[in-house]
Amino acid sequence: MLAFVITCEKAMPRAVRLLALQVRNLGVLHDVTIDLSDGLTVVTGETGAGKTLIVDALELARGSDMRLDSSLMSTFSVTALFSDGGHEVSLGRELSDSKRLRATIDGQVASAEAIARTAESLFTIHGQRMATRAASRQWQRDIVDNFGAVDTTAMVALRQQRHDLLVALGDSADDPTRRERELEVLDFQIQEYDALRVQSESELIAAVEELQELSALRDAAGAIAGASELLTLDDGPVQRIAAVLSALPTSDGLGDVRLSISSAVELLRDAGSALREMVDDDASIDERLARLEARVDELTRFARKYGGTLESAIRAINIARQRVEELNSSEEQVARTRQQLVEIRPLLEEAEAKVRSDRQRAAQQFAASVTDVLPRVALPHARIVVGVSGNDGAEIEFAYQPHRDAPAGPLTEMASGGELSRVMLALTLVSLTESAVAIFDEVDAGIGGSTAQSIGDCLSALARHQQVIAVTHTASIAAKATSHWVVEKSPDGTSASVRCVVGIEREREIARMLSGDPDSAESLALARQLLA
Repeated sequence: MLAFVITCEKAMPRAVRLLALQVRNLGVLHDVTIDLSDGLTVVTGETGAGKTLIVDALELARGSDMRLDSSLMSTFSVTALFSDGGHEVSLGRELSDSKRLRATIDGQVASAEAIARTAESLFTIHGQRMATRAASRQWQRDIVDNFGAVDTTAMVALRQQRHDLLVALGDSADDPTRRERELEVLDFQIQEYDALRVQSESELIAAVEELQELSALRDAAGAIAGASELLTLDDGPVQRIAAVLSALPTSDGLGDVRLSISSAVELLRDAGSALREMVDDDASIDERLARLEARVDELTRFARKYGGTLESAIRAINIARQRVEELNSSEEQVARTRQQLVEIRPLLEEAEAKVRSDRQRAAQQFAASVTDVLPRVALPHARIVVGVSGNDGAEIEFAYQPHRDAPAGPLTEMASGGELSRVMLALTLVSLTESAVAIFDEVDAGIGGSTAQSIGDCLSALARHQQVIAVTHTASIAAKATSHWVVEKSPDGTSASVRCVVGIEREREIARMLSGDPDSAESLALARQLLA
């Protein structure tokens, strides 16, 4: 198995950076470790070389359960190391021999949902599989709010006040049975927690750690049994050493030697006995493992049900206990709470109306800005329309119109895969508030010439604000990168390497992309011109 380590010159660090990507046994990528540079990095290679597997690896690292075809069904592992605000974050996925896809954050086992939440702030992938993100109303609303600096602080604070008042009121005045129903639910939650007999907020973490330790001990059972047998055999090395001791004279000159050998024999016998007890204790280890697995499972299910972590679940139960006390206490404040709700209503309506107005203004300006950028990404006749609805304008939808005579419709339905990738590039260029790493998968699909040159300029402009990685087949885009990776298949097609090319090697790769011949004098001359 070969290992390829690529190190490119590092530029000035960004707020978020992908430092390294390690891939093991993912398709033809058998053992690849890539150290990444800042700015614009491109990935190139011949069709079928394995470029897409780089994007697949990153899709896995962000928690995606992407389709795993037959070529990926062997055990594999992917680790992506990021720098975020000065500290490192590691995201990992691996497929075990049992075909179980496991996720890790900083080496600790995590759910796919947890790794997806962590990855969301670290990197985004713009490509053929970006439809889910592009269709997210939350994502669209965040972009408009960030672009227009929409301030929702006052509205959120008033909504929280209203929520707290409603919680305090408990709707008991409108429907007396609601109080009983709420108490019933709260009592059930508290009883469920009490039945678990949770020892502490860290019990789940401690149980997982002990489970890992016991699993490692069970995995080493064969080695322990072999060592135990070797140390306790009647004709084993310990007995032979004891025989040597018996054969030594008992003269005073050999007293220290005999004592040392005797102590060593006793220590080895004790070690053999200890190992034998561990071997005999296999059944208890299995029982303990079973109990721990069951405990971890019930604690995990409880944590997910009430907040995601055991700490947040315990906090939720404590809040439930407080709520029970409130419901069982005097209802003297019901009238006062009702009056506060009446007073807060017009204030909230005014705040929502302001946020809606601000969002409408920001949406209009954002749509105009994106439409202005679309010609630079090979969409000269297209435009973006941003719809805003709802009391506070929270219902935001991006509509796409490919040309003047076509109707505008939802972005993910109206834009083809290549168009969607380029629209996302335009959206990212206009927003530019996102510090996450931007990864573009064949954003140049179906284009060439001056259009490709323009997209290369866009990627370069974006790379001045955040780290950008682009999988491309276009020489004019590749020539604009600050670092350049090449994916190459082995002669027999069973594996692929990834290397960072500079100097003449980069010129030859650009020449290959231009004409298919890396040694053509004309192509090399044009490659040098592009790089210059």
